[in-house]
Amino acid sequence: MFPNLTNANNLLSGLLALGLAPLFTIAIFMLFLNVLVYEYHPNRKFEMESWHENAQDRHEMSEDLLESQLLINKTKAQIATELGLPNDDILLELDTLSIWTYDMGVRGWGLGWKFYYLNIDFDNNLSKSVKIKEVID
Repeated sequence: MFPNLTNANNLLSGLLALGLAPLFTIAIFMLFLNVLVYEYHPNRKFEMESWHENAQDRHEMSEDLLESQLLINKTKAQIATELGLPNDDILLELDTLSIWTYDMGVRGWGLGWKFYYLNIDFDNNLSKSVKIKEVID
């Protein structure tokens, strides 16, 4: 019923099999889990029309917005023309906020969700920095 482990080679083979079996099992399980939760999310160039039409897919343009520095050293009016206002409560003429936050959508992340936000920091009505904030749920 049990294997013959009388000589050193058989003993070493048995110990290796017992030690490596759990490692192989874990590796196969991890591979299966990665395939199960993998989602493809492309990066796209920023396009104003797409920004306004597909609010949930804006996160795909985040890399291009950061690298191109398209929003740096722009007035609030210029940014509002390109991106729109971050929310309906802002009156551009009366706005004194130093940070505007735009919702950039959500995507699947593992077994949960990842929410994206675009933060634009202003100083004297000019944008000084643009950052992407990611929140994992």
